[in-house]
Amino acid sequence: MTPSDADSVFLGPGIGVHPQRRGAGDAPVDGPTFESCAEALVWRGTHEAERIAYFFAGPDTRTSAVTYGQLLEQAQQFAATFLESGVAPGDRVIISMDTSFKLVAAFLGCGLAGIAPVMQSLPLGAANVPIWSRKLSAAIETVDARAVLVDSMVALAAREPVSSAEKCALLTPHKLADARPFEPPKLADDDLVYVQFTSGTTAHQKAVAITHGPLMANIRAISGYLSVDPSNFGVFWLPLFHDMGLVSGVQIPLLGGAPSLLMSPLAFIFTPRSWLWGIHYFRGTHSAAPNFAYHICAHRLTEADTEGLDLSSWRKTQNGAEFIHAETIEAWQRRFGPHGFDPKTMSAVYGMAECVLAATFPAADAAPQWDEIDVERLSKEGVAWPAGPETTRSRKVVAVGGPFPEHDVRVVDDGGEPVPERHLGHVQLQGPSVTPGYIGDPEATADLLREGWLHTGDTGYLAGGQLHVYGRSKDIIIKAGRNYQPESIERAAAAVKGVRAGCVAAFGVQNEVEGTEDLVVVFETRLKDPAEIQRMIREVGAAIKREAGLAPNRLVPIAKSTLPKTTSGKLRRAETRRQYLAETLSVLTS
Repeated sequence: MTPSDADSVFLGPGIGVHPQRRGAGDAPVDGPTFESCAEALVWRGTHEAERIAYFFAGPDTRTSAVTYGQLLEQAQQFAATFLESGVAPGDRVIISMDTSFKLVAAFLGCGLAGIAPVMQSLPLGAANVPIWSRKLSAAIETVDARAVLVDSMVALAAREPVSSAEKCALLTPHKLADARPFEPPKLADDDLVYVQFTSGTTAHQKAVAITHGPLMANIRAISGYLSVDPSNFGVFWLPLFHDMGLVSGVQIPLLGGAPSLLMSPLAFIFTPRSWLWGIHYFRGTHSAAPNFAYHICAHRLTEADTEGLDLSSWRKTQNGAEFIHAETIEAWQRRFGPHGFDPKTMSAVYGMAECVLAATFPAADAAPQWDEIDVERLSKEGVAWPAGPETTRSRKVVAVGGPFPEHDVRVVDDGGEPVPERHLGHVQLQGPSVTPGYIGDPEATADLLREGWLHTGDTGYLAGGQLHVYGRSKDIIIKAGRNYQPESIERAAAAVKGVRAGCVAAFGVQNEVEGTEDLVVVFETRLKDPAEIQRMIREVGAAIKREAGLAPNRLVPIAKSTLPKTTSGKLRRAETRRQYLAETLSVLTS
């Protein structure tokens, strides 16, 4: 069973509009309300078998289509395969595949069988296979996986992590059991539906338990905000191991009966314009992406890339998953306003996997808003005063809206007491979308959930009822929508000959030009020879790339005993970052 490639095209300049979307905007089709994706799949696969559920586009951007009937049959095959492989209802299965019909069917097949899927990334190139293998091994142990389903191209690399685990089967999507009917399981609010790993380096991924109650609460809140119905059409390229891709691209469309185009992330990486041409071709109405994606399209696409592009059908797109730059929003509107993009279409949003996906949204009919604040006064007084004529240094901070109904957000001081508007503090969340915690990590769960509030680790302030996220009280580095903990990066650098152990600091610095964060790594050394320092810089960069799959933007060698530390010898990353920006570190020439 394969998707249909009828009316298939390559997404790019010169295409028209998909024949089935030329009447986009017709009245919605009435349908029942579903309590789970499994229930929606069985009903739609039975009663709407010929309707298209999803379109897919591979790395080459060529499109294909799948009906609800095909999707149900393939999901039943996966469900039967998992059970026949020794996986029982309630067990966890890790899935590591590129965006495709089979990946979506495997995820939904887990739901039919009462199994909790755990979506994992694929390695980007042969050099990243060892990193992927280590992450897979850690994931198997963390969630106690009973099976791992992978694309054939990485099956060999998965063999060792799987064989090292107890009672874990290695599966590929090419040998499946016969389809058979499944009764959608009835779920209680605290039943585990799937596991969402936070993005991160090998040792620091956390397994967020996505249970039925929080999942459906968040989906209903988002769907209500977006007015999701069968007349909608989503276009998504984010990987499905990402919470924004999985919830926005797969689950919300299925529950709402709205078709969507699911693109391989490689399609966007290789040809960013394909995302926008997907909107054009399918008269797309909804999408979502991290800030860096909007930045890339606004700054790198040429006039030839967008000649004839029509974005007037686009009704809502979310900008989230990493720090949002006002400059990116302004550049985007300048570039794509002439192509029919309405400023009110973009929503700057805030959320995290620990509350399924979304926590705050702005007013549905409002264009993005931001404060321009006095940075010096904020530093001295802890208050985000608007910039004025006397301001010497300012910063634009984007508003990310307020909480959904039945949810709450607050900003507190170090003692946990709420602070007045415009006072900088710690962002906390509350409501039915909040996770019960992390799997296999009670200490992290206790740190996350305290006295009925989710501690996000972010700092921000409230103004006019809207949250403004300013930074992070934790040291997570966010680059291109993915999170990286500094400890593994520092450990990799410290292993290089000439780098002083325990004297490495990794942190993120906002890159206004690229619309994301730069990774900066500062390390001490006793060496002074410029040639040796150059050798160290090369080796440190290579070691970090091997460990984290991420190339540092800047490597800064400094003199011994000059890295900021506490009196007890603990690293002071925030102070190191401050000195780096102030150019007061004792940098060695190379």
